[in-house]
Amino acid sequence: MTAEEMKRLHEDYRQSVEASRKPDSEEAAAKASSDMIDLRRQLDDALIENEQEREDEARMAAVEAREKAAKIVASVEHAAPAPRYDLPEAELRDFSEGKTNVLKTNIALPSMTEMRADTIDETGTSGGHYVVPSSMASRVVMQQLAQSGVLRAKPTILNTDNAQVLNIPTLTTDLTSLAGTQGAASTVTNPVWASVDLSAMRVDGHALVADELFRDSGVNMNTMLGDLAGRSLGKFVADYLADFEIGTGSSLPNAVSLFSTASTATASSATVTLDEMKAFFYGVLPQYRANGSWVMLTDLWLIMALAKDDDGNYLIQPSNMASEPDRLFGRPVYEDAYMSSMASANRVAVFGDIGAGYWVRFSGGLEVSFSRDFEFTSFSTTVRWAVWLDAVTVDAAAIHHLLLAT
Repeated sequence: MTAEEMKRLHEDYRQSVEASRKPDSEEAAAKASSDMIDLRRQLDDALIENEQEREDEARMAAVEAREKAAKIVASVEHAAPAPRYDLPEAELRDFSEGKTNVLKTNIALPSMTEMRADTIDETGTSGGHYVVPSSMASRVVMQQLAQSGVLRAKPTILNTDNAQVLNIPTLTTDLTSLAGTQGAASTVTNPVWASVDLSAMRVDGHALVADELFRDSGVNMNTMLGDLAGRSLGKFVADYLADFEIGTGSSLPNAVSLFSTASTATASSATVTLDEMKAFFYGVLPQYRANGSWVMLTDLWLIMALAKDDDGNYLIQPSNMASEPDRLFGRPVYEDAYMSSMASANRVAVFGDIGAGYWVRFSGGLEVSFSRDFEFTSFSTTVRWAVWLDAVTVDAAAIHHLLLAT
């Protein structure tokens, strides 16, 4: 019933009530009473009908909402299947039994920011709140973290599904504010913008595995390949990220010290003093020191660790917690064996807010492929693996590098 019809019915009922209170005759009173009862019945029926309509509409709306949500979930599940962190066991079994000659799969890499190598113990669990999944992908990531002090220092990690070039805007010249006199025009300053690119360079390798090994049910291929491929990839990734002579940025990732700010050169090309390290430390702006981390060559950290005061006491005390890195001037130290050696004009350490200044991109996860065709006559399977990555320093002020004397 429409609102207008309900209004008219209410008005008729009100008039019948008024007529029953002041009847002109007994006949009029009886008619008014009968009309009132009939109108009240119509009014009750109308109210019940309207309530039923509201309930039906609410029920239909709920059904439509559930159907719409189900369609959205179905489309999302179809568009974004659950990531795979291990080799596909069924496909690998078919390959080992000779049912297929080629097997290719992509394995998603877990987020490195949630996998701290300094908190992972040999059981695969952590000393803190980090829990590491036991998978080939996690073993590859653990190997990269274990070998790269730069990655352990928590740079900004970008994980992308494709290899399209990412243009990262950077600020070359900031805005400037000046004191002005009353009534004088303000000084116009314009920011100068630039951009850096993050591409997807391939780091890869391949090896031969005897076919008999694939047929051995006692061999866990995920564990074996995770360790071997992870160690191999970890070494090359660590080289690119730490050594400016290897990670040159020319069709290769940029090492963390490229495009960072240079400190004053040390007095010696073979050693560094604690005073020089402290001057290096305070050369970084306070806002970057507050969240700063050290990444330094293992040989340099040994020099710092051996420094003593006049009484023969070591000035640097190692951390007494397995899950915490050592510290220098209160900031965590991540040693990296792949930084440039202690030699003339080399960059042997960086300090600053690594997450703000250095971005690392991983694209498309880890690809693992198997083929019998490459080494057909040797009864061997070729295993090929690859990751795609790039890296660049986006804020030169956030990270400084220590420059040895020439």
